[in-house]
Amino acid sequence: GEDEQADTVLKEAESQYRSLQDESGAAGCLVERGLAIKRQGHINGAEQQFRDALGIYRNHPDVEREAKCLFELGMVLHRQGDPETGHEHVNRALDKYRETGSRSSEARCLNGLGTIATHQGQLDDAEEYFSTSIEIAREIGNQRSAANTLVNLSNVLKARGDYEQSNEYLHEALPVFQEIGDEKGEAAAYHNLGRNAEECDELDD
Repeated sequence: GEDEQADTVLKEAESQYRSLQDESGAAGCLVERGLAIKRQGHINGAEQQFRDALGIYRNHPDVEREAKCLFELGMVLHRQGDPETGHEHVNRALDKYRETGSRSSEARCLNGLGTIATHQGQLDDAEEYFSTSIEIAREIGNQRSAANTLVNLSNVLKARGDYEQSNEYLHEALPVFQEIGDEKGEAAAYHNLGRNAEECDELDD
């Protein structure tokens, strides 16, 4: 597939950078390889690429790229069942993005922290992370990010048993997905509305 081809090309590019003693270039390839490997479903392999890249960034600082690497590694660790370390890495990424003033990446980190908190059952924290992420996304005009995070926020309300508010967030996200032509986001919102309706019916029985 395309990701396997990308991995092969990036591996060659990494080798070229190393022969030129361009460690930052090699680290950038490692991060991109990690993303390609992750898309193939090989989480452990992706983790190793991100860790190797981080090792380089410690000696060759690049705040923006290190932050991206920390975020990706944090989310991988969360998926591997280590939410505490995952949270720690994503939080470090958030600090670095705030340092560089990258608002879109700040919103993405907050969304990631909200996802980790939701899976840990820390619903108040999750709601705060998601709400702040939505606020930033709207400030900078990133409607797709805001809508995706509204879907995540709806899951927090659903977990609390507040189906009415959960549905409100989904109905808020739907027209945005439709307007920007995000069919995947639209399908996710409709899917969640359907699941909410089913669970409400079960509670009423």
